[in-house]
Amino acid sequence: MNKNKILDFIEYIGLAAVLITVWQIASDRGLINPLTLPSPAAILKRFVALIQNGSLPKNLLISTRRVLTGYVISAVLAVVLGIMIGLSRHFKRMTDLIPPESAKRFREEVIPPGAEKVLTDELIETIRVFFGNDLNLSTTARQLFIHRNTLLYRMDKIRKATGLDLRRFEDAAVFRIMMDIPGEGINE
Repeated sequence: MNKNKILDFIEYIGLAAVLITVWQIASDRGLINPLTLPSPAAILKRFVALIQNGSLPKNLLISTRRVLTGYVISAVLAVVLGIMIGLSRHFKRMTDLIPPESAKRFREEVIPPGAEKVLTDELIETIRVFFGNDLNLSTTARQLFIHRNTLLYRMDKIRKATGLDLRRFEDAAVFRIMMDIPGEGINE
């Protein structure tokens, strides 16, 4: 090791020692809640106890499982949200490729007769804002300046008229594709 690497190493160790000392002092004076962040001394004491009673490997496995479970859940959610975001940019381009006669048939299969009369401009705007907020009810209600229950009422009205529950991703995706199909009705 050369002299600079040794000095860097000493500097890192010194910084760590200072941070741990400040953390311990703050814990001792009650500035840090021990339930939120136990003191370094308490952590060391618990670590030694776990080693002595032999439960450290079991606790490490439990913690590792929790971390991995959280990681898998977040990765799955990230992929789903990524797909939703990616699709939203391409829905319009994709639906422009659908031949008009196929689009009309798709509309007729998805939307029951008379449903377009129930879907007022207010409900269509509600749907657009809901989709713009990634199907988030609370954010949509705030953006529309309505109570969350009013939004739920509107969503129920849309569900009764169309048979599609826009709070479900699959139904929302179908409705979104239908909205972007060029032609008459809902997207106008």
